[in-house]
Amino acid sequence: MTNVELIRQADFSPNYFYMRLRGDALFDTNDIDKLATAFGVSPADVIVLATSLSDDDEESGTITITDSAELARRLRFLSGPDAPTESVVKGLIQAGAEVTAAAWDALLAGSGPRRVAVSLLSAAAEHFGVDLSYLTELQGTDSAAQVEAEVSFQRALRDSGATAVAARALGDVSPGALIAITQAIRSIEKGRQE
Repeated sequence: MTNVELIRQADFSPNYFYMRLRGDALFDTNDIDKLATAFGVSPADVIVLATSLSDDDEESGTITITDSAELARRLRFLSGPDAPTESVVKGLIQAGAEVTAAAWDALLAGSGPRRVAVSLLSAAAEHFGVDLSYLTELQGTDSAAQVEAEVSFQRALRDSGATAVAARALGDVSPGALIAITQAIRSIEKGRQE
């Protein structure tokens, strides 16, 4: 069966089908049902086959981002509000990524490709000093809260002129406690400036 025949039999528009085939969007459960009907198999058969053909591993060098908006939010958080794109891209390239300013801006906007090079995410994690899992495991909110609290804490220390302290050196501190400490540091610094 050709792609054109499959598009007709599954009742997809060509644009809709090819966006998913390229990995720019994901097939949903209704799509899987339509594909299964077109092939004359069960939806479970399609899922089993798709899983066995998955290239989300080291061989492909890319992963599929399931939540572009969350990845964008995390990247914007790490970049900070005032970071010029050019300096971030330069740091990412120095860390081993192949990225352009336009591609980075697309990721920050949540409009980048659904398949992202692991080397880019790894370089971003290295550049910003966070664990790679913060950029690849987008469903976990507990570990994300901890990372964000630690980054905010380090920024508050840096902004106040204090030398960097590893947040883990404080012991088992919850994200909420780190946020409270961070706010206290920022309010003290704000009081000094007034």
